[in-house]
Amino acid sequence: MTGTALGLVLFVATLLSVLYLAVVIACIVRFTVRRRPTIGAQPPVTVLKPLCGAEPLLEENLRSFCTQDYPEYEVVFGVHRADDPAVQIVDRLLSEGHRCRVELVIDGRMCGPNAKVSNLANMQEHAKHDVVVVSDSDMRVDAGWLTRVVAPLSDPVVGLVTCLYRARPVGGILSMLGAMYVNEWFAPAVMVAACFNGGPFGFGSTLALRRETLDAVGGFKELSEYLADDYVLAARVAARGQQIVLADPVVEMIVSEPGVGALFARELRWARVVRSVRPLGWTLSCITYTVPLAATHWLVSRCSMVSTMLLAIALTLRMVVHALMPACVGLRSRRAPWLIPVRDAMSVVVWAMSFVGSTVEWRGRRMAVGRAGRAGRVTTT
Repeated sequence: MTGTALGLVLFVATLLSVLYLAVVIACIVRFTVRRRPTIGAQPPVTVLKPLCGAEPLLEENLRSFCTQDYPEYEVVFGVHRADDPAVQIVDRLLSEGHRCRVELVIDGRMCGPNAKVSNLANMQEHAKHDVVVVSDSDMRVDAGWLTRVVAPLSDPVVGLVTCLYRARPVGGILSMLGAMYVNEWFAPAVMVAACFNGGPFGFGSTLALRRETLDAVGGFKELSEYLADDYVLAARVAARGQQIVLADPVVEMIVSEPGVGALFARELRWARVVRSVRPLGWTLSCITYTVPLAATHWLVSRCSMVSTMLLAIALTLRMVVHALMPACVGLRSRRAPWLIPVRDAMSVVVWAMSFVGSTVEWRGRRMAVGRAGRAGRVTTT
Protein backbone atom coordinates (compact mmCIF):
# COMPACT_ATOMS: atom_id res chain seq x y z
CA MET A 1 0.00 0.00 0.00
CA THR A 2 1.43 3.38 -0.99
CA GLY A 3 1.87 6.19 1.52
CA THR A 4 -0.99 8.16 -0.01
CA ALA A 5 -3.36 5.18 0.10
CA LEU A 6 -2.38 4.35 3.67
CA GLY A 7 -2.92 7.95 4.70
CA LEU A 8 -6.37 7.96 3.11
CA VAL A 9 -7.35 4.71 4.85
CA LEU A 10 -6.16 6.05 8.18
CA PHE A 11 -7.98 9.34 7.62
CA VAL A 12 -11.29 7.57 6.95
CA ALA A 13 -10.78 5.18 9.88
CA THR A 14 -9.90 8.03 12.23
CA LEU A 15 -12.87 10.10 11.12
CA LEU A 16 -15.22 7.15 11.69
CA SER A 17 -13.59 6.55 15.07
CA VAL A 18 -14.07 10.16 16.12
CA LEU A 19 -17.72 9.95 15.11
CA TYR A 20 -18.01 6.75 17.14
CA LEU A 21 -16.70 8.51 20.26
CA ALA A 22 -19.24 11.29 19.73
CA VAL A 23 -22.01 8.66 19.62
CA VAL A 24 -20.54 7.04 22.75
CA ILE A 25 -20.77 10.31 24.65
CA ALA A 26 -24.39 10.77 23.58
CA CYS A 27 -25.21 7.23 24.73
CA ILE A 28 -23.43 7.78 28.05
CA VAL A 29 -25.55 10.87 28.70
CA ARG A 30 -28.69 8.97 27.73
CA PHE A 31 -27.80 6.08 30.03
CA THR A 32 -26.99 8.44 32.91
CA VAL A 33 -30.42 10.09 32.87
CA ARG A 34 -32.38 6.87 32.29
CA ARG A 35 -35.51 6.31 34.35
CA ARG A 36 -35.93 3.32 36.60
CA PRO A 37 -38.76 1.01 35.48
CA THR A 38 -41.84 0.34 37.57
CA ILE A 39 -41.41 -2.66 39.85
CA GLY A 40 -43.66 -5.55 38.83
CA ALA A 41 -44.36 -8.98 40.27
CA GLN A 42 -41.89 -10.56 42.71
CA PRO A 43 -42.03 -14.33 42.18
CA PRO A 44 -39.82 -16.67 44.25
CA VAL A 45 -36.28 -16.72 42.84
CA THR A 46 -33.24 -18.98 42.94
CA VAL A 47 -29.87 -17.20 42.67
CA LEU A 48 -27.04 -19.45 41.47
CA LYS A 49 -23.46 -18.46 42.38
CA PRO A 50 -20.74 -20.72 40.91
CA LEU A 51 -17.48 -20.44 42.86
CA CYS A 52 -13.87 -21.44 42.34
CA GLY A 53 -11.20 -20.26 44.79
CA ALA A 54 -11.01 -17.34 47.18
CA GLU A 55 -10.98 -14.15 45.13
CA PRO A 56 -10.27 -10.71 46.62
CA LEU A 57 -13.25 -9.44 48.65
CA LEU A 58 -15.18 -12.63 47.88
CA GLU A 59 -16.94 -12.74 51.25
CA GLU A 60 -18.26 -9.20 50.89
CA ASN A 61 -19.35 -9.94 47.32
CA LEU A 62 -21.28 -13.07 48.30
CA ARG A 63 -22.85 -11.45 51.35
CA SER A 64 -24.39 -8.76 49.11
CA PHE A 65 -26.48 -11.48 47.44
CA CYS A 66 -27.70 -12.79 50.79
CA THR A 67 -29.01 -9.41 51.94
CA GLN A 68 -31.42 -8.55 49.15
CA ASP A 69 -34.60 -6.58 49.81
CA TYR A 70 -36.78 -9.28 48.24
CA PRO A 71 -39.67 -11.26 49.77
CA GLU A 72 -38.77 -14.86 48.87
CA TYR A 73 -35.54 -16.11 47.35
CA GLU A 74 -32.70 -18.55 47.88
CA VAL A 75 -29.00 -18.41 47.12
CA VAL A 76 -27.29 -21.60 45.99
CA PHE A 77 -23.49 -21.58 45.98
CA GLY A 78 -21.57 -24.31 44.19
CA VAL A 79 -18.02 -25.66 44.07
CA HIS A 80 -16.43 -28.70 42.48
CA ARG A 81 -14.16 -29.64 45.38
CA ALA A 82 -14.67 -29.85 49.14
CA ASP A 83 -11.23 -28.31 49.71
CA ASP A 84 -12.01 -25.23 47.63
CA PRO A 85 -11.09 -22.13 49.69
CA ALA A 86 -14.50 -20.64 48.91
CA VAL A 87 -16.14 -23.32 51.08
CA GLN A 88 -14.93 -21.70 54.31
CA ILE A 89 -16.32 -18.36 53.20
CA VAL A 90 -19.73 -19.83 52.40
CA ASP A 91 -19.73 -21.65 55.75
CA ARG A 92 -19.35 -18.30 57.49
CA LEU A 93 -22.30 -16.92 55.52
CA LEU A 94 -24.37 -19.97 56.46
CA SER A 95 -23.65 -19.32 60.13
CA GLU A 96 -24.89 -15.73 59.91
CA GLY A 97 -28.55 -16.73 59.60
CA HIS A 98 -29.68 -14.68 56.63
CA ARG A 99 -33.38 -14.21 55.89
CA CYS A 100 -33.05 -16.03 52.57
CA ARG A 101 -32.31 -19.75 52.28
CA VAL A 102 -28.61 -20.36 51.61
CA GLU A 103 -27.21 -23.68 50.39
CA LEU A 104 -23.76 -24.93 49.41
CA VAL A 105 -23.49 -27.63 46.73
CA ILE A 106 -20.24 -29.60 46.46
CA ASP A 107 -20.34 -31.68 43.28
CA GLY A 108 -17.37 -32.57 41.09
CA ARG A 109 -19.28 -33.76 38.04
CA MET A 110 -18.29 -32.21 34.69
CA CYS A 111 -20.86 -32.28 31.90
CA GLY A 112 -18.65 -30.31 29.49
CA PRO A 113 -15.32 -28.49 29.21
CA ASN A 114 -16.68 -25.26 30.76
CA ALA A 115 -16.16 -25.84 34.50
CA LYS A 116 -18.29 -22.88 35.57
CA VAL A 117 -21.32 -23.98 33.58
CA SER A 118 -20.85 -27.59 34.68
CA ASN A 119 -20.98 -26.22 38.22
CA LEU A 120 -24.22 -24.43 37.36
CA ALA A 121 -25.71 -27.65 35.97
CA ASN A 122 -24.96 -29.39 39.27
CA MET A 123 -26.40 -26.51 41.28
CA GLN A 124 -29.59 -26.30 39.23
CA GLU A 125 -30.66 -29.68 40.59
CA HIS A 126 -31.00 -27.99 43.99
CA ALA A 127 -32.96 -24.96 42.75
CA LYS A 128 -36.47 -24.79 44.22
CA HIS A 129 -37.94 -21.91 42.21
CA ASP A 130 -38.97 -21.33 38.60
CA VAL A 131 -37.12 -18.03 38.15
CA VAL A 132 -33.35 -18.50 38.03
CA VAL A 133 -30.73 -15.75 38.27
CA VAL A 134 -27.05 -16.47 37.60
CA SER A 135 -24.22 -14.15 38.63
CA ASP A 136 -20.45 -14.57 38.54
CA SER A 137 -18.46 -14.81 41.76
CA ASP A 138 -16.58 -11.51 41.35
CA MET A 139 -19.77 -9.41 41.29
CA ARG A 140 -21.25 -7.27 44.05
CA VAL A 141 -24.80 -5.89 44.11
CA ASP A 142 -26.94 -3.47 46.10
CA ALA A 143 -30.00 -4.51 48.10
CA GLY A 144 -32.45 -3.63 45.30
CA TRP A 145 -30.68 -5.58 42.55
CA LEU A 146 -32.86 -8.70 42.57
CA THR A 147 -36.14 -6.76 42.54
CA ARG A 148 -35.06 -4.74 39.51
CA VAL A 149 -33.68 -7.62 37.43
CA VAL A 150 -36.68 -9.88 38.01
CA ALA A 151 -39.26 -7.16 37.23
CA PRO A 152 -38.96 -7.32 33.39
CA LEU A 153 -39.77 -11.06 33.47
CA SER A 154 -43.36 -10.19 34.39
CA ASP A 155 -43.77 -9.53 30.66
CA PRO A 156 -44.12 -12.94 28.94
CA VAL A 157 -42.38 -11.60 25.84
CA VAL A 158 -39.15 -11.13 27.81
CA GLY A 159 -36.98 -14.24 27.86
CA LEU A 160 -33.74 -13.01 29.41
CA VAL A 161 -32.63 -10.11 31.59
CA THR A 162 -29.01 -9.05 31.89
CA CYS A 163 -27.09 -6.16 33.46
CA LEU A 164 -24.24 -3.88 32.63
CA TYR A 165 -21.36 -3.89 35.10
CA ARG A 166 -18.68 -1.51 36.26
CA ALA A 167 -15.20 -2.47 37.42
CA ARG A 168 -13.79 -1.35 40.76
CA PRO A 169 -10.01 -1.68 40.99
CA VAL A 170 -8.55 -3.15 44.15
CA GLY A 171 -4.81 -2.67 44.21
CA GLY A 172 -2.36 -0.69 42.13
CA ILE A 173 -1.94 0.55 38.59
CA LEU A 174 -2.49 -2.84 36.92
CA SER A 175 -5.91 -3.15 38.55
CA MET A 176 -6.73 0.41 37.47
CA LEU A 177 -5.76 -0.45 33.88
CA GLY A 178 -7.91 -3.58 34.00
CA ALA A 179 -10.86 -1.60 35.33
CA MET A 180 -10.45 1.05 32.62
CA TYR A 181 -10.87 -1.64 29.97
CA VAL A 182 -14.30 -2.49 31.39
CA ASN A 183 -15.42 1.02 32.29
CA GLU A 184 -14.16 2.95 29.27
CA TRP A 185 -14.26 0.47 26.41
CA PHE A 186 -16.61 -2.43 27.17
CA ALA A 187 -19.39 -0.54 28.99
CA PRO A 188 -19.63 2.30 26.42
CA ALA A 189 -19.71 -0.24 23.60
CA VAL A 190 -22.65 -2.00 25.30
CA MET A 191 -24.48 1.32 25.68
CA VAL A 192 -24.06 2.03 21.97
CA ALA A 193 -25.23 -1.48 21.06
CA ALA A 194 -28.26 -1.11 23.34
CA CYS A 195 -29.20 2.22 21.75
CA PHE A 196 -29.07 0.72 18.25
CA ASN A 197 -30.48 -2.74 19.10
CA GLY A 198 -27.12 -4.34 18.40
CA GLY A 199 -27.72 -7.50 20.45
CA PRO A 200 -28.26 -10.16 21.41
CA PHE A 201 -26.05 -9.91 24.45
CA GLY A 202 -25.90 -11.49 27.87
CA PHE A 203 -23.33 -10.93 30.59
CA GLY A 204 -22.18 -13.12 33.43
CA SER A 205 -22.82 -10.24 35.82
CA THR A 206 -26.53 -11.09 35.72
CA LEU A 207 -28.57 -13.58 33.70
CA ALA A 208 -32.20 -13.86 34.82
CA LEU A 209 -34.70 -16.15 33.13
CA ARG A 210 -37.50 -18.60 33.74
CA ARG A 211 -36.67 -22.26 34.17
CA GLU A 212 -38.85 -23.15 31.16
CA THR A 213 -36.80 -20.81 28.96
CA LEU A 214 -33.54 -22.33 30.20
CA ASP A 215 -34.82 -25.83 29.46
CA ALA A 216 -36.04 -24.78 26.02
CA VAL A 217 -32.57 -23.60 24.96
CA GLY A 218 -30.85 -26.77 26.12
CA GLY A 219 -30.08 -26.00 29.75
CA PHE A 220 -26.69 -25.67 31.37
CA LYS A 221 -25.54 -29.07 30.17
CA GLU A 222 -25.58 -27.97 26.54
CA LEU A 223 -24.15 -24.55 27.37
CA SER A 224 -21.20 -26.22 29.12
CA GLU A 225 -19.77 -27.02 25.68
CA TYR A 226 -19.11 -23.31 25.12
CA LEU A 227 -16.70 -20.77 26.54
CA ALA A 228 -19.04 -18.02 25.32
CA ASP A 229 -21.87 -19.51 27.37
CA ASP A 230 -23.53 -16.17 28.19
CA TYR A 231 -23.55 -15.09 24.54
CA VAL A 232 -24.84 -18.49 23.36
CA LEU A 233 -27.62 -18.38 25.96
CA ALA A 234 -28.69 -14.91 24.79
CA ALA A 235 -28.52 -15.90 21.12
CA ARG A 236 -30.69 -18.97 21.70
CA VAL A 237 -33.26 -17.01 23.68
CA ALA A 238 -33.43 -14.39 20.91
CA ALA A 239 -33.77 -17.16 18.29
CA ARG A 240 -36.96 -18.26 20.08
CA GLY A 241 -38.43 -14.82 19.42
CA GLN A 242 -38.13 -13.63 23.01
CA GLN A 243 -36.81 -10.24 24.03
CA ILE A 244 -33.59 -9.61 25.93
CA VAL A 245 -33.69 -6.72 28.38
CA LEU A 246 -30.72 -4.73 29.65
CA ALA A 247 -31.99 -4.03 33.16
CA ASP A 248 -31.52 -0.85 35.12
CA PRO A 249 -28.95 -1.94 37.75
CA VAL A 250 -25.22 -1.63 37.13
CA VAL A 251 -23.53 -4.27 39.24
CA GLU A 252 -19.93 -4.06 40.43
CA MET A 253 -17.05 -6.30 39.42
CA ILE A 254 -13.97 -6.40 41.61
CA VAL A 255 -10.73 -6.18 39.61
CA SER A 256 -7.50 -7.23 41.33
CA GLU A 257 -4.68 -7.96 38.92
CA PRO A 258 -1.64 -9.69 40.49
CA GLY A 259 0.62 -9.09 37.49
CA VAL A 260 0.94 -8.04 33.87
CA GLY A 261 0.64 -11.62 32.66
CA ALA A 262 -2.65 -12.16 34.48
CA LEU A 263 -4.04 -8.90 33.12
CA PHE A 264 -3.20 -9.75 29.52
CA ALA A 265 -4.41 -13.35 29.93
CA ARG A 266 -7.83 -12.18 31.15
CA GLU A 267 -8.29 -9.61 28.41
CA LEU A 268 -6.96 -11.92 25.71
CA ARG A 269 -9.44 -14.58 26.82
CA TRP A 270 -12.30 -12.10 26.48
CA ALA A 271 -11.00 -10.93 23.10
CA ARG A 272 -10.57 -14.38 21.56
CA VAL A 273 -13.95 -15.54 22.80
CA VAL A 274 -15.69 -12.46 21.37
CA ARG A 275 -13.81 -12.88 18.07
CA SER A 276 -15.04 -16.47 17.87
CA VAL A 277 -18.72 -15.49 18.14
CA ARG A 278 -18.61 -12.17 16.28
CA PRO A 279 -15.63 -12.32 13.92
CA LEU A 280 -16.64 -9.44 11.64
CA GLY A 281 -17.77 -7.17 14.45
CA TRP A 282 -14.59 -7.84 16.42
CA THR A 283 -12.41 -7.14 13.38
CA LEU A 284 -14.17 -3.83 12.77
CA SER A 285 -13.93 -2.91 16.44
CA CYS A 286 -10.48 -1.49 15.65
CA ILE A 287 -12.23 1.80 14.88
CA THR A 288 -13.18 2.09 18.56
CA TYR A 289 -9.53 2.77 19.45
CA THR A 290 -9.75 6.42 18.52
CA VAL A 291 -6.60 7.90 20.04
CA PRO A 292 -4.21 5.22 18.68
CA LEU A 293 -5.79 5.55 15.24
CA ALA A 294 -5.56 9.34 15.30
CA ALA A 295 -1.95 9.22 16.52
CA THR A 296 -0.99 6.78 13.77
CA HIS A 297 -2.68 8.96 11.15
CA TRP A 298 -0.85 12.00 12.55
CA LEU A 299 2.53 10.26 12.21
CA VAL A 300 1.87 8.83 8.73
CA SER A 301 0.60 12.19 7.42
CA ARG A 302 3.70 13.89 8.86
CA CYS A 303 1.81 16.04 11.32
CA SER A 304 -0.47 17.67 8.75
CA MET A 305 -2.98 20.27 9.90
CA VAL A 306 -5.97 17.95 9.32
CA SER A 307 -4.38 15.06 11.22
CA THR A 308 -3.39 17.38 14.06
CA MET A 309 -6.98 18.63 14.35
CA LEU A 310 -8.32 15.06 14.34
CA LEU A 311 -5.83 14.03 17.02
CA ALA A 312 -6.82 16.99 19.18
CA ILE A 313 -10.52 16.15 18.77
CA ALA A 314 -9.84 12.47 19.52
CA LEU A 315 -7.95 13.30 22.71
CA THR A 316 -10.66 15.70 23.85
CA LEU A 317 -13.49 13.22 23.27
CA ARG A 318 -11.52 10.42 24.92
CA MET A 319 -10.99 12.60 27.99
CA VAL A 320 -14.72 13.36 28.07
CA VAL A 321 -15.53 9.64 28.11
CA HIS A 322 -13.02 9.14 30.92
CA ALA A 323 -14.64 11.96 32.90
CA LEU A 324 -18.28 10.94 32.32
CA MET A 325 -18.19 7.18 32.90
CA PRO A 326 -17.77 7.10 36.73
CA ALA A 327 -20.96 9.10 37.29
CA CYS A 328 -22.78 7.16 34.58
CA VAL A 329 -22.17 3.73 36.14
CA GLY A 330 -22.05 4.84 39.77
CA LEU A 331 -18.34 4.27 40.27
CA ARG A 332 -16.55 5.98 43.13
CA SER A 333 -12.90 5.77 42.18
CA ARG A 334 -10.18 8.22 41.39
CA ARG A 335 -9.73 9.27 37.77
CA ALA A 336 -6.38 8.67 36.12
CA PRO A 337 -6.26 10.50 32.77
CA TRP A 338 -2.49 9.94 32.52
CA LEU A 339 -3.18 6.21 32.09
CA ILE A 340 -5.33 6.72 28.98
CA PRO A 341 -2.44 6.39 26.45
CA VAL A 342 -1.18 3.25 28.21
CA ARG A 343 -4.65 1.73 28.43
CA ASP A 344 -5.51 2.45 24.80
CA ALA A 345 -2.17 1.09 23.58
CA MET A 346 -2.73 -2.09 25.59
CA SER A 347 -6.19 -2.45 24.07
CA VAL A 348 -4.76 -2.30 20.55
CA VAL A 349 -2.17 -4.94 21.47
CA VAL A 350 -4.87 -7.23 22.88
CA TRP A 351 -7.02 -6.72 19.77
CA ALA A 352 -4.08 -7.62 17.48
CA MET A 353 -3.03 -10.63 19.61
CA SER A 354 -6.58 -12.01 19.49
CA PHE A 355 -5.98 -12.93 15.83
CA VAL A 356 -2.77 -14.83 16.63
CA GLY A 357 -3.69 -18.12 18.24
CA SER A 358 -6.92 -19.53 19.60
CA THR A 359 -6.09 -20.73 23.11
CA VAL A 360 -7.05 -19.05 26.37
CA GLU A 361 -6.18 -19.56 30.02
CA TRP A 362 -8.92 -19.63 32.61
CA ARG A 363 -8.55 -20.61 36.26
CA GLY A 364 -5.56 -22.85 35.75
CA ARG A 365 -6.82 -24.49 32.55
CA ARG A 366 -5.75 -23.87 28.97
CA MET A 367 -8.51 -24.29 26.39
CA ALA A 368 -8.87 -23.88 22.66
CA VAL A 369 -11.62 -21.55 21.45
CA GLY A 370 -13.51 -23.05 18.55
CA ARG A 371 -16.07 -21.58 16.20
CA ALA A 372 -19.07 -19.86 17.76
CA GLY A 373 -17.36 -19.85 21.16
CA ARG A 374 -17.25 -23.63 21.51
CA ALA A 375 -14.60 -24.94 23.91
CA GLY A 376 -11.98 -27.22 22.38
CA ARG A 377 -9.26 -29.29 23.98
CA VAL A 378 -8.54 -28.69 27.66
CA THR A 379 -5.19 -29.00 29.43
CA THR A 380 -4.14 -28.13 32.98
CA THR A 381 -1.59 -25.34 33.37
